[in-house]
Amino acid sequence: MDKKENIREVKYRIGLLQIEALLENGTITEEQYRELKILLVKKYEPMIGGLEFDE
Repeated sequence: MDKKENIREVKYRIGLLQIEALLENGTITEEQYRELKILLVKKYEPMIGGLEFDE
C-alpha cells in the first residue's frame, strides 16, 4: 500500500468511526448508516475497508 492509499484508508476509517458513533447514540438510523458507509467507500476507495463493504 503506498502513501496515498494509506491516507485514503485512514480517512475512511475515521469517517466510519464518526458514523458509527452517530448510529450508537441514535442520531442516525441503520439505513442512514448504510447509505453513509456507501458514500465513504465511494469517496475514499479504501483498499482494506472496501473488502468489508457488503452492499
